[in-house]
Amino acid sequence: MTTALSGTSQDQSRAKLERLWLRKAQAALARYRLAEKEHYRTAEELALKLVAPSDGAFAAASARKVEAIALAEYEHVIRIYTDLVVNGKIPSPDDQGISESKMAGGR
Repeated sequence: MTTALSGTSQDQSRAKLERLWLRKAQAALARYRLAEKEHYRTAEELALKLVAPSDGAFAAASARKVEAIALAEYEHVIRIYTDLVVNGKIPSPDDQGISESKMAGGR
């Protein structure tokens, strides 16, 4: 659940939250773009028969799954960021920790 921020005393908190979620959105987009490139690369290798069909098919399917997960994560983060910036809704406590480990390079 989200709540609206209001009042001048919370302007700085809101701006800080907006910067935080912008960084999260940028990091999620970067992860998605990397996953997209990897999926394209593995599919291209399979199409060009640079790898054995069974290995290439598995690699391409795995890369596609990683890409789909990265896209879903980006869409989730951008939805939270948009709600914050456009509607003034702060993220729920469940969303506050999203992508923290990923932003630090973890999985």
